[in-house]
Amino acid sequence: MNTFARLFVALAVTVASGSVHAEVYRWVDEQGNVQFGDQPTQKDNPEQVKVPTFTPDPNTLERLDNQKRYLDARQTDRKKDAERNKKDDERAKEYAKACEESKKRLALLEGGTRLYTETGEGGERHYISDEERAQEVASTNEKIKEYCSGPPKK
Repeated sequence: MNTFARLFVALAVTVASGSVHAEVYRWVDEQGNVQFGDQPTQKDNPEQVKVPTFTPDPNTLERLDNQKRYLDARQTDRKKDAERNKKDDERAKEYAKACEESKKRLALLEGGTRLYTETGEGGERHYISDEERAQEVASTNEKIKEYCSGPPKK
């Protein structure tokens, strides 16, 4: 907000507060209750009450403007943090799933059963050799190290 606009708003508030100023009266009714009103009553002996007027501090508008910008920035930061946390949680779930799958694969590889892959058009079986099994075990152990330690920290 530029200086002219602030000055205009401050002037408008001052003028408006002055034009809204009305007389306030206080009296005690027949039941002993204190009453207030903008018109005096004839029978309850009203007295006029002086109401303090509001005079805005010249720095108030600037402080409010700064406060609003700060709060807007904090809200933006919180939204970004929430989005980042959501992505981190999703990535952690993906790593946990990959970790479990790798552990199951390692258990299968170390289980001692003969493993095969189907190749060819007729569904022929190709049994993996001990060397291929050892390579798969090593590869799976690397995946377990990667996935089971969780996603890398940023």
